[in-house]
Amino acid sequence: MLSRFRLLFVFVLLAPAAGLIRIAGHAPDPFWPSFFLTWLAFGMVVWLSHQRWSLSLALLLAGLIAHGAGVAWVGEAFLVDAERFGHLRHASVVLLGLVLALTDLIAFLLVWRRGGSFLASLARAILALSLGELLRRVILGGFPWNLQAYALADTGLDQWVYLAGSHGLPLLLGPFLLAFVWAVSRRYYQLSLLPLFLLAGFALWGNQRDAPAEREETIRIVQPSIPQDLKWVRVLRDAHVARILGLADQPGKFDILVFPENALPLDIMRNPQLRRDIMEVGDGGHDFLGGQLIFLDPEQTQVRNALITLDGQGEVVGSYSKRRLVPFGEALPFRRFLEPLGLDKLFPMKVDFEVGSRRHGLVLPQSNLSAQPLICFEAAFPEGRAGDDDFLVNVTNDAWFGTSNGPHQHLMAARFRAMETGLPVLRAANTGISAIIDARGGIVSSLGLQLEGLVEDKLPGRYAPSLFAKFGEWVLVPIVAAWLVMLGLVPWIRGQKNK
Repeated sequence: MLSRFRLLFVFVLLAPAAGLIRIAGHAPDPFWPSFFLTWLAFGMVVWLSHQRWSLSLALLLAGLIAHGAGVAWVGEAFLVDAERFGHLRHASVVLLGLVLALTDLIAFLLVWRRGGSFLASLARAILALSLGELLRRVILGGFPWNLQAYALADTGLDQWVYLAGSHGLPLLLGPFLLAFVWAVSRRYYQLSLLPLFLLAGFALWGNQRDAPAEREETIRIVQPSIPQDLKWVRVLRDAHVARILGLADQPGKFDILVFPENALPLDIMRNPQLRRDIMEVGDGGHDFLGGQLIFLDPEQTQVRNALITLDGQGEVVGSYSKRRLVPFGEALPFRRFLEPLGLDKLFPMKVDFEVGSRRHGLVLPQSNLSAQPLICFEAAFPEGRAGDDDFLVNVTNDAWFGTSNGPHQHLMAARFRAMETGLPVLRAANTGISAIIDARGGIVSSLGLQLEGLVEDKLPGRYAPSLFAKFGEWVLVPIVAAWLVMLGLVPWIRGQKNK
């Protein structure tokens, strides 16, 4: 009877609550206590699930609620061409949520052990949630969305991603909760205050951390706010180009002009006059960074999603091609099998985009500043990038997702890329949210969703390259190893204990 009541409690109350608490940490208004409450909820699920099958079902339920709600904005993309794809809207969200929930399940099963104290179950839950995030970096080409660390935005604790990155932050802070729970369980109430004071100290340091001094260069970001269903209509092409150039040519002096992803719906590489027009807006003499499709052949059967720079005469002097393509948006996975079923890409071009070969910076010819490109989805990936670059530039087209939470979540990811690398971010989005973000992840200037206009301000300064910026994901190796040793999940240690 007691066992049945426990299972009923887990499935009806605890697992759904764990999923809902996890959702509370998502943008646009993350509830920071959910960062720690999520661990407690999942720790309870592990502790009360005495069988693998009950644990698996509870985790799938919690994960489907959390991930399904977290990526519900994906369904908005299917409404851009509702006649062809609208019927796939809800199924796509459920399927993606289920796949993401499976990554959590795999991670939990890897660290789960029958029995044990609540403290041990809590520790395993903290490690498993982080391993699930790492697993999502590689499945389906990688989908590290709505990371745990994002719940701590603007708390001061978020600044510690400068040391360990967004994947490493939960594993750095997890021991504080474990110490608190251990002290309370042993009734060492005064001692339980120590980890709380230490966390408060970490947050205080982050909140008082000075941002680097701004630079002299002025940034102008164009947000044309062209609806996705109208963007590629051929008869509107000239009007779209005029709209974008008109915004760029507003009065005022600027040093760097930034256009969003695929800003101009034509082949700019074969249109030298348009490139010259871009460089002649304003007072001239500025640098340009623009997201643009590059067609490698006149028949447009080979295409790359790229970021380009121009010199004063409008000649292309640098380009970067996107390395992480969006499944079903820029490439149809398993095309050989899915295309005969009537499935296709959402993007109107029939051919799959080509993948860029490597990550590299772009040097601006006028200012000699170096920009590290992040095209659209690439901003979701925590990676060491800083080097000698002066800023990150994130061009994107979130018009696919309307006024949903998707653009807010994407902006949050860009803010954490700034904190991790110590570099400011220039974010140009077709329909918003465009922003200039300083090296602390703070928004200096921005323009909201579905608004047409400009974002202008001085270029923020940068920090010295962080530990994470220098070594990237390698900083996670000793952190994860320490957790595995602590939980006795290393086979050699388990063998020594059994002797």
